[in-house]
Amino acid sequence: MKRLLRNIALLACIGTLSACGFQLRGLGTPLTQTAPLSFTTLRVAKTGSLQSSLETALRRDGRIQFENLQGTPDAVLNIVSEEDRKDVLGVSLAGNVNEYLLIYTVTATIQRLQDDAPLPLTVTLRRTMSYSDSVTLGKEREESLLREDMRKEAASQLVRRLGYLPAPGSKADAGKQP
Repeated sequence: MKRLLRNIALLACIGTLSACGFQLRGLGTPLTQTAPLSFTTLRVAKTGSLQSSLETALRRDGRIQFENLQGTPDAVLNIVSEEDRKDVLGVSLAGNVNEYLLIYTVTATIQRLQDDAPLPLTVTLRRTMSYSDSVTLGKEREESLLREDMRKEAASQLVRRLGYLPAPGSKADAGKQP
């Protein structure tokens, strides 16, 4: 009897998740993919530490051709700056650090070759990390994993934001006019 109730509860949970449209990232069907981009080929310049994460995010997206380009691309993505910061978030009564705030900011520009001015893109990510002097080595590893995760998320957000660029010559691209 308990097994039957557990199975019914499991099926109800799965049915609820599928009914609300929940999908794992990267497993969308063509109907749920985002709108086509205003360009089809992209050259990525000056990527710095985002190189592998950005390439992975672009390959996963599938709407952009960025490898083995013949001729000139439709757009150029340029990483202008990356900033890694580690701020103190919490201090104990004894004056020891309890928590850090890790901040990762990426500033990029995207320029379609038919446009004159590049469009700025900025992604800022924040993660909190607890700290203890007794487990210093473990916390260093945790920090490096958090920073790598932040790079992957920043690359993913940059690729997602490319989908919101207006088409060249559209009213949104020309600015607001009365």
